[in-house]
Amino acid sequence: MYGVTYAKRLLAVSSAGAQPVEGIPHFDADDVLVAHDDRVTVAVLGDALYEIDSARAHVLDAHAKPGDLLAVDGDDRPLVSDGKALWRFSRITGWSRLAMP
Repeated sequence: MYGVTYAKRLLAVSSAGAQPVEGIPHFDADDVLVAHDDRVTVAVLGDALYEIDSARAHVLDAHAKPGDLLAVDGDDRPLVSDGKALWRFSRITGWSRLAMP
C-alpha cells in the first residue's frame, strides 16, 4: 500500500512499517495515481510515470500522458485515460492511443 505525507513524499506502507519510496523526489502534484495488478505497480506523480518495486521507483516516462485514471493491463503495461482518450505505455514504443468504444 502507498500513501503521501504532508511533506509530499510517497510512502510504501507494509506490516513492517512505512518508509519513503526511493527514486521519487519531493513533488508538488495534488493528484497521485497508483495502480497495480499483483505483479506490477505503477504511479503517476506530476508529469512522470514510475514503476514501483516495494520501496524503490524507476522512471518509465518523464512526460506521462495526463489523465484521471491509471490502470495496468494484462500484459503489465500502464494505461492512462482522461475520459476522452485511452493511452497504453510500452517500454519499446512509448505511448500509443487505443480505440475507445
